[in-house]
Amino acid sequence: AKKTLTSELDIESYTKAIEKKYSILDLDTLTPSQKDDNIRIQLGNVYVEQNVRENPPPLELPKEVCKKIEGEWGLDQECLLPEGLDQEDIKKATESYYSKTPVPVLEVITSETNKYLVILGDPGSGKSTLARYIALSVLGLNQDEKVEKKFAGYLPLLIELREFVGMCSDNKCEKFLDYFHHLGETQGYHLNGNDIDKYLKDNEKALVIFDGLDEIFDPVMWEMVNRMIAGFALDYPKTRIIVTSRIVGYKRKILLDSGFSHFTIQDFEKEHITDFLEKWYSIALDNKEEVDERKERIMRSFKESASIRQLAGNPLLLTILAIIAKHQEIPRERWKLFDHAAGVLVEHWDINRHMEDSRIDADFIGEEDKKELLRRIAFKMQSGPDGLAGNFIHKQVLQEEIEAYLKERFSQAPDRAKVIAKSIIDQFRTRNFILCLYGADFFGFIHRTFLEYFCASAIVEKFNDQEIYIEDLKRDFYGKYWENEGWHEVLRLTCGMKEKQAGDIIEYLMQVYDPQWFGNRPPWNIVLATKCLSEIRNPDAIGDTAKELLLRITKLFDMVRWTQDINEFLGEEIVPAVKLVGINWPHRDLVVDWVPKTYAYNNHFSFILLPAWLDMGLDLNLTRTLTEFVTCVGSSYGELHQIFMEKLVSENRSRLLAVMALAKGWHDDPETLSIIKELAVKDEDNNVRTAVVQALAEGWHDDPETLSIIKERTV
Repeated sequence: AKKTLTSELDIESYTKAIEKKYSILDLDTLTPSQKDDNIRIQLGNVYVEQNVRENPPPLELPKEVCKKIEGEWGLDQECLLPEGLDQEDIKKATESYYSKTPVPVLEVITSETNKYLVILGDPGSGKSTLARYIALSVLGLNQDEKVEKKFAGYLPLLIELREFVGMCSDNKCEKFLDYFHHLGETQGYHLNGNDIDKYLKDNEKALVIFDGLDEIFDPVMWEMVNRMIAGFALDYPKTRIIVTSRIVGYKRKILLDSGFSHFTIQDFEKEHITDFLEKWYSIALDNKEEVDERKERIMRSFKESASIRQLAGNPLLLTILAIIAKHQEIPRERWKLFDHAAGVLVEHWDINRHMEDSRIDADFIGEEDKKELLRRIAFKMQSGPDGLAGNFIHKQVLQEEIEAYLKERFSQAPDRAKVIAKSIIDQFRTRNFILCLYGADFFGFIHRTFLEYFCASAIVEKFNDQEIYIEDLKRDFYGKYWENEGWHEVLRLTCGMKEKQAGDIIEYLMQVYDPQWFGNRPPWNIVLATKCLSEIRNPDAIGDTAKELLLRITKLFDMVRWTQDINEFLGEEIVPAVKLVGINWPHRDLVVDWVPKTYAYNNHFSFILLPAWLDMGLDLNLTRTLTEFVTCVGSSYGELHQIFMEKLVSENRSRLLAVMALAKGWHDDPETLSIIKELAVKDEDNNVRTAVVQALAEGWHDDPETLSIIKERTV
């Protein structure tokens, strides 16, 4: 069957040509220029099947908003929307879409009910990868049992529509089959248009894939190709057809009326990401230990950065993450990661080509100019009215900002700047992976991460160009926005980019507000200072500052004895920020001295023993928060371990903290599990037993005795 489906078609030569053209991933544009790995990775070896949902999403929205809707069936009160967008309207519009259960894409493609199919997705979501994987699999080159079983003996024909339209412009093609005839003569396909025509009319075993409908810029040509695809389905009724396109700008009426079903590719979930990384690094690295270390490097970055986790849902950006993570620790210099990812996207943003299609000459706009323009837009958005933490800008304001840049940077005449700006905005919506249009007249960055990165980059450029100095930077940004959590990510990245000034910035943040009595102003300055410390590649370079910051945090815990207001803030904001630094914290040995001092108050008013608080049910939560803080900073210290071992035989409240600390900080110590199991059965204090059961469920759920212990404790 591989050699020939009919006497006229040379399937063996065609298979070799398809394998040569599509089986190896093109990684050149995704790899940092200074890293020449020369890795050859076969598509079939790293392909991960994605999920799809029926129909396209009803609204274009930034990713962080989509995630809130999908996960919570609505937006929280802090997620303000620009004028004209109502939360209830968004909920109603999207509820039907997100209520549909995602299904594996290959199940949809192999289903008998989907003879004609349109697969939609964001830029970089894997549409072309899917098209190529199917073609290779049908030809038996990927050993995909699901695809081969369904399409055994099928002829797969993949048409790259961008290439087809180019051939039409050069008068090399008029019909789709001319495309294969031309490639048969030039790229070794060995296919003849007349022979394919006869085969498609006589046989049911054919699958034609039209990849990249969105690659057609001209609206007249776009509609013509849509109608050609619909006509192709009429001319060859036995043939199965798949079309791929980006979501933005796609109009489905023509193909919907022709019987095409529509599905939208979903972002990778955690299991997809893990699967991809295992496959990728097993090829890119030499041994299992390195594979596990690089996977852990990326998965750890997800826990420490929601923005990185959001990026990784996109296969293109996950591939960039995987390439970068091979060479460096992602969390330590996140801004470099974002810089590279943004650089890849900017490189793919071909302004000049789009302008040429619109008959506008703008070849003076280079890569750095595009980045500068995005910096200006991001800074304008982030500095504007609150709403989606700054992630929106009115179309008219965006137009004016681009026009101003073109006039200032390139001395463009007002009328010409207006035409170019309008074309760039159109390209942002229809061709770009950076901004999206939502609502009637508002644009936002598809991934808020890029808004934050470009805004931080804009601030750094102002500093480098001496438009602002260090005192301005501290006062006008850190001093102004330390209480605004919507600015924290921007200010973190800025601190990471200006590492030499990091110590000065963190010291300023510690001094900007002293939460001695807490009151109504939570110490967000300490949270932001800690987040900034996490961005420093070498925290030891500002060791004294880091030590003072750690002391400030211990004082916040000490304040619990006088005020309950800080309890929740410690657990929800301070400790997660501390975890970003973890054992990299300079002078973290001071916690070894601090923990015993905390217990010095046991006989009088320590929060750990205060009976009134026990009645309020706060003791266990407070102890857990304190435990997480101590262990995430000092778990590698033997002296601290010894302190907690001694507490196991002391009064109940000390035992409670010791149990939690050992379970969190010394989970892999062989002695810990046996201690935990013994306490589960023998300890007389119900709070200790509760903590033990929780620790077993979280940390040792695979241990064969855990379930029986939990059942016994339940009764």
